[in-house]
Amino acid sequence: MSEAKYKKRKTLAELAYEINKHLTRIEADPKLNKVRKRGGMTQQLLYSAGAGSRGNRVFVTYVSYQGTTGLTREDAEKYLAALDAGKVARHFEVFRET
Repeated sequence: MSEAKYKKRKTLAELAYEINKHLTRIEADPKLNKVRKRGGMTQQLLYSAGAGSRGNRVFVTYVSYQGTTGLTREDAEKYLAALDAGKVARHFEVFRET
């Protein structure tokens, strides 16, 4: 059997690292990180965004002062696949579509 059939599963830290790279890239691009006006205030899609892992979860932050969300391995893999495919969205927006 060829080794190509056995794909090594990414660790949670690797998943978080890859998600973090996407979030950093999206946040830095003003065309992707659009400013939304709500009432008299403006809000970006991402602000001090990032991802990390701890225990059995990947934690994602989209706006630093709004806290984090813990994703299971399965959800983190789905979210990373969507980001890899070019999707610019938060995890719950990706999951809402599926």
